[in-house]
Amino acid sequence: MLSKEKKLQLVTDMMQNHSVLLPDIFDKHKKIHPDIRNQLLNVANFIMEEVLPFFPCVTVKDIVLLGSICSYTYSASSDTDVFILVDNIFPDIKLTGTVLNHINISLSDLKCRPFFHNHFMDCGILHISNKRCIGRNIYSLLYDKWNDEPKRLQYPFTPEELFREYCQYSAKLHEYVASLEKIDNAFLTKESCIKLSNYLQMLRDEAFEAKNTSPEREYCLDYNLYRLLKRFKTYAHFENYIQDSYKNLIRKKDA
Repeated sequence: MLSKEKKLQLVTDMMQNHSVLLPDIFDKHKKIHPDIRNQLLNVANFIMEEVLPFFPCVTVKDIVLLGSICSYTYSASSDTDVFILVDNIFPDIKLTGTVLNHINISLSDLKCRPFFHNHFMDCGILHISNKRCIGRNIYSLLYDKWNDEPKRLQYPFTPEELFREYCQYSAKLHEYVASLEKIDNAFLTKESCIKLSNYLQMLRDEAFEAKNTSPEREYCLDYNLYRLLKRFKTYAHFENYIQDSYKNLIRKKDA
């Protein structure tokens, strides 16, 4: 359990605001270094060769680099997020999202995450309708240009103010989980697993909606509350809780 002081230090570390984009990735003209671009495209090509043949109708629309590593708010813990943007997986968009989500969970397994220029790499496949790929601070590796060029703004709150807001934000999530129906007062029921999964997805969607529509961009409050939820591993904790609850349901069924 992290102390309040340690958590506040993590908040402060997260709220970095550099004067230039990450020099290891981008040059002074905000263009990605050619060798970096080629390396990232090689990773994307490997994933496409291994995964996309299972979907004969798929079309690749773009390969993008996104996330805080494409902004002025990068830090030592920023991931290198590379995503292949596709269309025509299945006619049903909901089914497409479910299948791609399972693929991306497998690709983001910590046991196989590559390390790229001192940053962990997250690689995945997104449908072109996904909010993450139509947002801000996105660099097209395929076309070697910004789809949306980053802007350096200022945080409208202090680390202390953000941490106070986060404590309320996190408490609300914990209260929601506590209200869900459970088995033996421990694991979630199937219905509760679905509810919690939808709730976490809602928090994610709201955060990216705020980032993509707010004039404050990635400096806005809602997005940074979600970043802290990820940074403090609270989001991952409840994702694991859902998985453990499903495993418990399977054990009870087999018993």
